[in-house]
Amino acid sequence: AVVKRYCSTPVAGLTYFALLTSPWLARALMWDHPDATGLPFLSAAICLVLLDRAPSWRRDVAAGCCASMAFNSNAFTGEVLAVFAVVYAVLGLAYGVGWRTLLQRGAMAVGGFLAVMAGGSLYYWMVFGEPRNLLGPTLEVANWLAAGASKNWHIEGTDWLWIRFHVFIPILIALVCALLVVRRGMRFEAAVVVLAGAGVSGLYWYRQYWLGANFLQLIFYTSYSIPCCFLMLAWSWQALWDRSAAMARRFTIAAGAAAVIPWVLITWGITWIEDVDVRIWMAMAALTLLATLVAMAAPAGWRGPVAVVAAMLLAISVDAGLAGSRLTADRKQMAYSMVRPFSSPRDTEWDTYRLSLQFIKVVPKLRERPGMLRFWYTGDGNHPFNVVQSTYLWGHSKMNQTLPADPGMPHIGEFQLTLLRDPALRYVGMLGQSPGQVQEGLAALSAAHVGYRLVDARELVSGALHLHWRLIEITAHPPAAGS
Repeated sequence: AVVKRYCSTPVAGLTYFALLTSPWLARALMWDHPDATGLPFLSAAICLVLLDRAPSWRRDVAAGCCASMAFNSNAFTGEVLAVFAVVYAVLGLAYGVGWRTLLQRGAMAVGGFLAVMAGGSLYYWMVFGEPRNLLGPTLEVANWLAAGASKNWHIEGTDWLWIRFHVFIPILIALVCALLVVRRGMRFEAAVVVLAGAGVSGLYWYRQYWLGANFLQLIFYTSYSIPCCFLMLAWSWQALWDRSAAMARRFTIAAGAAAVIPWVLITWGITWIEDVDVRIWMAMAALTLLATLVAMAAPAGWRGPVAVVAAMLLAISVDAGLAGSRLTADRKQMAYSMVRPFSSPRDTEWDTYRLSLQFIKVVPKLRERPGMLRFWYTGDGNHPFNVVQSTYLWGHSKMNQTLPADPGMPHIGEFQLTLLRDPALRYVGMLGQSPGQVQEGLAALSAAHVGYRLVDARELVSGALHLHWRLIEITAHPPAAGS
């Protein structure tokens, strides 16, 4: 709706088509963690704000609600929203929007944000019978990462950039958009899209190289730049479409084909686009920038054909840049695995997803079995059980740490004993890779003087994945240390 309002209908259709078939979006939405829900809510919040400058309690409150949902999915979306909000406010004042209008819209958005928080808190109060801090887990993880925990996964230097070169995609889009859109007298919304897009792109580099974080390394986090990137793409295509004049129809068809061809070829098993290396992609990016410059300065007779070529190169370069994701050691960051049909990596992720759904069904609801529940399984951080158990806040509810500090079940160390001594702990859910591992875990609990009774036992199967589930109720906690 935003692109259709400020750009032409063909460009709006092209942008929607490109987004719908983008492996980048598919990879983000099919992330096997709950954080993936943050992207659609983030997109909705930004677009609702851009839809009109005039205050609207429905639109602005809805934007605040979506922003709140995004923030509750992943706190990092709050930083993206902050960049957008600051850019919108500063440019709004510069364009004469009026500080009263900005305050009114901001107040309504904050009201929507707080309404979601209030609704969630009320629900938790009804479930637990006491007030709970809805943002507690989110802020705890955010503070933990801000305190330096993300440095545990931070890659030093710049060598990795030439392997995971998909991180340069937002920079290319921002440069093309700035070249085509920035000019004296450009409309307010265009200025917001360009500056916010550049600011969000810069945010990742600032966090990576100034704060020592790892958000730029992970395609899941860089995917939170998709709303700004595709808005910049829309404005860029609109500027090129304006220059195509009588070739407007050919422009739409050619750019649309360029956007979807990589996706179609991959689904047919033709993987040349996925085999692009950094040198080829840098050459494509340079050609895209060159074609953009020529389209801006070419004589009228050449402007249309060059604009079509520039639009096609931009679309292909965005998809080809995702080839860098295939070179990571983590298969979950490979964007094209989501559109390659029935491949081994994709099947494994579908197995994990279906196993997670089964797991949610067997874990008892609080109203069925009141009391604290913790989960216990392998300490291998790459095992699918981590994904399955993350549906229950991962580190906030598991009883094991990760390798090499903790091999996981059946190991019981001081960390496990501290949790087992907690009088609030009533249930332990055991996720075994085999029946033998579960029996070893039960034996370890007995050796630690933990009394229990078996509540539930079953095997969950999804493809090649087998989860041996045991739910036990603690009847006696281990004695205190030294007793």
